[in-house]
Amino acid sequence: MGYLAGVITGGIAFAKMRSKIAYLLVFCYAWILFGLNTFNLDYENYQARFNGAGGLISEPIFLFLLKVFRKAGFSYQSFLFVYAFVCLALISVIVLKFSPYPAAVLFLYLIFPFCLETVQIRFFLAEAIVIAAACLILKYKVSTNPLLVIGYLVLIALATGIHYSAVFYLIFLVLFLNEERFSFIQYVMIPVLFAGVCIALPLFFELAGSFIGMEKANAWISGIEKASMTRVMRLIIVRGGMLFLCLIARHLPWREDVMYDEDKEANAFDRTLFLLTMYSMLFTLLEISLSSSYERLTRPGLLFGWIYISRRISLTDRLTKLTMWILMLGLTFVNFYTNLFMGVGRGGTPLFQSVFLCMFQNNALF
Repeated sequence: MGYLAGVITGGIAFAKMRSKIAYLLVFCYAWILFGLNTFNLDYENYQARFNGAGGLISEPIFLFLLKVFRKAGFSYQSFLFVYAFVCLALISVIVLKFSPYPAAVLFLYLIFPFCLETVQIRFFLAEAIVIAAACLILKYKVSTNPLLVIGYLVLIALATGIHYSAVFYLIFLVLFLNEERFSFIQYVMIPVLFAGVCIALPLFFELAGSFIGMEKANAWISGIEKASMTRVMRLIIVRGGMLFLCLIARHLPWREDVMYDEDKEANAFDRTLFLLTMYSMLFTLLEISLSSSYERLTRPGLLFGWIYISRRISLTDRLTKLTMWILMLGLTFVNFYTNLFMGVGRGGTPLFQSVFLCMFQNNALF
């Protein structure tokens, strides 16, 4: 039943891409998949932490949330239902405001990486806050109010208190700079410096060993996963594919019968969404040089990319739209396949079985 509901929901989302009702349908379907999930790889760990048991989860704001809901008399399952709604609502802020095709964009996200979010629930909320915070960066392009920068910092601090990895999104602060004056920094220097840091990380840990002791440094280094050449090529294809589609969309001609953005506001949003996508894809370098767990940092970029492309193709001709949607769907399924069929969870089980199928097979409704 869950699979059939997904096919129907997807069909409606792509048939009625602009419809808010279709968006609500996709939203509710995702809410059910997440909020009524009754078992997954990390379900028991989070449930135990919710019930007050100890564990590896140490982020203070997330633990505070668990305590508040537990004291309020919620069960873990009811907490999960509310939690899923909040996360999806935060993501909806940017999708509904900036994409002309919100239903289709949300469904692309639902195909992948949503299934991973149902397992990594701490990061899902942290990611959702970061995605909503990106609206402040976009608003700053037309209203240079310093309070927007402060607001972004506060939201990143909040997200970091839910999942520590959210601190990496401080890199987006550079997007508050004036693009006309600092375009070289934004488009060239930051990516080059980031790549240089990732290449130099092994040397950094050797240097750190002289301060914290080589025993501790070696313990950390031993946890580093060296990506195989096959995995590197997969990542280049998928993440590079996203940037390639963005570049194609960036240079598509508008229809002759439309006037686009006379006040330059929409163009400012487009350029910033492109940069948000590019910066998110930069985290692939951490995934290659340190660990596959850094994959999660690229997920906001998938949503930023789909929103950006959807905006750029909204005023093109029908054939161009159709071609781009086919390419976007194709890249989404390639991403789905390379992550879920080639990635493995604990115990060596392919993620397709341990995450994706688990999402449907353990649901209170389906």
